[in-house]
Amino acid sequence: MIVPELFMTQGKFIHTLMDARLPALVGAVTYYYTRRGILGTILVGMIIYLPLHIGLGW
Repeated sequence: MIVPELFMTQGKFIHTLMDARLPALVGAVTYYYTRRGILGTILVGMIIYLPLHIGLGW
């Protein structure tokens, strides 16, 4: 259920690395495997995602 949401947009695979979800995914996964905290994982992902998506328009 999560994989299509991360790698697809409107039923098609993303075709560029300029997608805010990818760096957020890397940051969240890194945090989870170092600290094992769910809340921190969500916060790190959103802290990376929101500036890229809203601020830079990725």
